[in-house]
Amino acid sequence: MKNQKYAHWKGKKFTEEHRRKMSLSHRLEKSHFWKGGRIIDKDGYILVLVPVHPFANQNGYVREHRLVVEKYIGRYLTPDEVVHHINHKKDDNRIENLRLYVSSSLHLKDEWKNKERKMTRWNKKHESKAI
Repeated sequence: MKNQKYAHWKGKKFTEEHRRKMSLSHRLEKSHFWKGGRIIDKDGYILVLVPVHPFANQNGYVREHRLVVEKYIGRYLTPDEVVHHINHKKDDNRIENLRLYVSSSLHLKDEWKNKERKMTRWNKKHESKAI
């Protein structure tokens, strides 16, 4: 048994109550993976653990920029409302960098206007060099 590959507890049967207690003892702050309830999702947005929030995801997290705007305006945002990062940095959640849109269609319309403005400026800049 000296060269045993498996831990001595492997295969041990625990009661349902004991498994529940073990599970609870490793949750949230008690876990060695705990990082204060803030994580970054696959899209680069900061998520904050707020399990009681009406629009929290299935794991209890809400995007931080939405929480910042909600605190500023004093109410929950509706699912249709969109919060836009003005400087396009998803981790810059200062209120002066956030803009609230009533719908995604208004947000997209505004984004297209900004892109057209930038393209017009770029074209004018490069036309003068070509002449």
